[in-house]
Amino acid sequence: MNHKIIKLTDHPTGTAVINVNQAGENAITLVKGANDEFTDADLESLSNLVADDYLLVQNEINADINHKAISLADERGAHVVLNPAPSYVVPEDILAQCAFVIVNEHELKEVFRINGFQDIDDIDAELLYLSEKYQTNIILTLGAKGSKAAYEGQILTHQGHKVEVVDTTGAGDCFCGVFVSCLSRDMGLQRALEIANKAASISVTKLGANNSFPQSKDVE
Repeated sequence: MNHKIIKLTDHPTGTAVINVNQAGENAITLVKGANDEFTDADLESLSNLVADDYLLVQNEINADINHKAISLADERGAHVVLNPAPSYVVPEDILAQCAFVIVNEHELKEVFRINGFQDIDDIDAELLYLSEKYQTNIILTLGAKGSKAAYEGQILTHQGHKVEVVDTTGAGDCFCGVFVSCLSRDMGLQRALEIANKAASISVTKLGANNSFPQSKDVE
């Protein structure tokens, strides 16, 4: 994969203002700044994608470039994992090009156009319905309750881990990164979900985002 740094002098640096309450839950105000100025030329970074590569995409850059990146990766046979955060209504054709869509409860409602659900503990049928309707596998992260995955017509459930929560900031990013890393190393879906759950649980025991992410030895 090609790597490059782009410096824009006429746009502010992207900024996230994070507020954390006493329970460790966070509310984030995002100002995209230069992150919202990607162009078609930046898609050249994906020129080396080949079949069975993985592309992890989130929503902190402009949506049109995200969508083009997803389509490009799908055309090349790569596996696209979309974490639509911050959430918005993702076009149906884009969802269908994703191997996995990873969402929390709030993102599930907005991305998949549903008003809500009766009970998070009884959401299996809803996930299977949405997965079939939008032609993608769905992973629902549930914080301390773990995660559920609607995968090829089946529900996979992984329980959460009881930890002392300090700061939940970045837990979703940690989950997604570890999940894709495990899949790319052919660990299989069950194992990838198990390790991602553990890593995210460890991350919330420390302050901050990327500096709270555990190393492989910590998860093991």
